[in-house]
Amino acid sequence: MRYAIQLLVVMAVSTMATFGQSARSFGAEFVEINLGFVLPEHNRSHAISINDRGQVIGFSYVYPNGPLVQWIWDGIHGTQPIRELESTSARVIAINNSGAIVGRHGDDGSFLLDPVHGLQFLTPLPGALPSSTDVYDINDMGQMVGVCSVGGRKTATVWDSVHSPRALIPLGLHPIWHETRAYSINNAGYVVGEAESHSEGHWVAVVWGPQGAIEQAIVQLDDPYPAYGGNLYAARAISDSGLIVGSRGEASYLWNGDEVILVTNPFGASNSYAVAVNDLRQVVGWDNSGAGFVWDDGQLRWWIDYGFNDNNEIGQVVGYRWDGGDIVDAVLMDRFGNYDHDGDLDLVDYAGLQLCFSGPCAPGCEPTISPACQTMDFDTDGDVDMSDFEQIAEQISGPRY
Repeated sequence: MRYAIQLLVVMAVSTMATFGQSARSFGAEFVEINLGFVLPEHNRSHAISINDRGQVIGFSYVYPNGPLVQWIWDGIHGTQPIRELESTSARVIAINNSGAIVGRHGDDGSFLLDPVHGLQFLTPLPGALPSSTDVYDINDMGQMVGVCSVGGRKTATVWDSVHSPRALIPLGLHPIWHETRAYSINNAGYVVGEAESHSEGHWVAVVWGPQGAIEQAIVQLDDPYPAYGGNLYAARAISDSGLIVGSRGEASYLWNGDEVILVTNPFGASNSYAVAVNDLRQVVGWDNSGAGFVWDDGQLRWWIDYGFNDNNEIGQVVGYRWDGGDIVDAVLMDRFGNYDHDGDLDLVDYAGLQLCFSGPCAPGCEPTISPACQTMDFDTDGDVDMSDFEQIAEQISGPRY
């Protein structure tokens, strides 16, 4: 297993830059954690989802057509294969704060893997085959959302438990809806997705309430961004407070219930895709120019040759980095001070600072810091000293779980 930590310091620049092996930043600082590969011969690895405990799931393989190996990572155990998903047709999709994982398992359909009951397969809607189900998200209550194909049409579905599917009701918008799809569910039971009008042939982003009926269509009738065109569609994620992200025409958006906020395309890319949002108003995604972006409440930062798939409530971001050659690394963009990568600053991180404490680098010395201590070097000067101690002392908050 390869495990390395690299430092990513993001500095604002006014012109487009080209990024190679080094990385720059635009605004806040992150530490980039290379999550490695399950097997040493692998050369492709992607981080797909992260929970608030800092657990990450993903897959790795040998390019171009090697079998996928599903993995789980945390700051204590590193990258480990998921033994229950050794089938080459398995694919992880999302993980909740209890460590329950959902995904797809070939013709067996969608699955739930949780620490208590192990691997279980989701029951499809009546009239649908198991192979026609796709699950996309799970909340902390154990509710899951996705689609089932019934009569050749995709139907937005919520599973209150493994064997309790129900169709989300496409009422109140249009008399005929050809297809509906559900992509994300928050802890209050609100679901976001999209619906297609059969007669008009266009998609509209929608919100379903906890009872399953469409509460609102996110349609901006007086479009404030005509250059990007069209109604909002493909609502991809919803936070616990109800912030929603997705795409509209050629751009990404954040919808707060009252207004649409456009997430400017990185580097002037022609398309961008917001895929996750948290209650910090942090939006993550990727664009068609090959850049991953993080939008923090109005401040945009992006990285060439990266793609970001998810974030959590602490602001940790996961995805991948391409080296321009044969290697694609799974990455975690972590916050400074998070020594054990579990999403909080507590006494374990304070102990980590003590282990890493080196004192200031004397004049003329070559700054060196071990990979395990990169998160403790707040001022990125190559040592861990009293200035770093002052930072963690100000920010320490205790464990979340």
